Amino acid sequence: MHRSFAEAAESYIERMEETDGKDMANKRRHLRTYLVPFLGDERLDNITDFRLRQYRMRRGDQGAKPATINRELATFSHLMRRASSKGWAWIKPDAVPDIPKEKEARKQIRVLTAQQCNRLIEAAKADQDPHAWLFVMFGLNAAMRHSEIMCRSFDEIDFASSRIWIDSAKAGERDQPMTASLRDAIKAEREMRTDKAGWIFPALRSDSASEHRRDMRDTFARCVKAAGMDPKHCTPHVMRHTAIKRLVKAGVDLLTIKKISGHKTTATVEHYSHIHGVHIDDAVAALDTAISDTVTPELHQVANDG
Repeated sequence: MHRSFAEAAESYIERMEETDGKDMANKRRHLRTYLVPFLGDERLDNITDFRLRQYRMRRGDQGAKPATINRELATFSHLMRRASSKGWAWIKPDAVPDIPKEKEARKQIRVLTAQQCNRLIEAAKADQDPHAWLFVMFGLNAAMRHSEIMCRSFDEIDFASSRIWIDSAKAGERDQPMTASLRDAIKAEREMRTDKAGWIFPALRSDSASEHRRDMRDTFARCVKAAGMDPKHCTPHVMRHTAIKRLVKAGVDLLTIKKISGHKTTATVEHYSHIHGVHIDDAVAALDTAISDTVTPELHQVANDG
């Protein structure tokens, strides 16, 4: 049976919702509002990269920004990867087209000051969610992604070497270093649990589709507000930016930072170095020209032409 894109989109949404898929509000909007009206009647295995370039042009003519179109095509890409997976097998892998992606303007990397970090930790400790403080500790002490934090279990922690085993991530599996403060926080939390090897962030409901929590954004936003900051500008990913910036400021080499942060290449890490590197601060310090307190008013008087 050959599925149309519209049929595949609805089945995809249904399956993803059943498994508690991430960012479903945006995925539904991308598909139902933009992608299905354009590709709806076409066979799923006949969609070409040429049609996707046409889609990009159409959305651009409608005023959509390159970043917005990239997000929509990322949803299309995720649908096609699932459709061609062994578990779903709706289409063959070679039927997945190349996804045209346009370069986006690089966003500002937001980071927290030491004072803001302290306020955030205190707000998380006082929050109604008992796991809020540990989530913030992970974010600031391990430079891990939100999704990587949520699916960790106690049996993945090597307390002796201060390492966390991450079996699945963007750049593949890795041993994630952590600070002594985070190690001690996890150990303290583990001592209070009956399940010493289970999920660090277990699901809140017994009937949840996932055994562990998938998202802490609402809790984090509440903590950010309590710390006197704006949740629009301070997301969980800002903690990752902050941790990486601290490593750069400390003069840690890029390859080591890459191993800690779990980036695929050093290119992204280099961007942090270009902005926050100590060599930048030293270079700017060499240009520093202050106004002397001994400057006299006569120096600012306009010369008399007469």
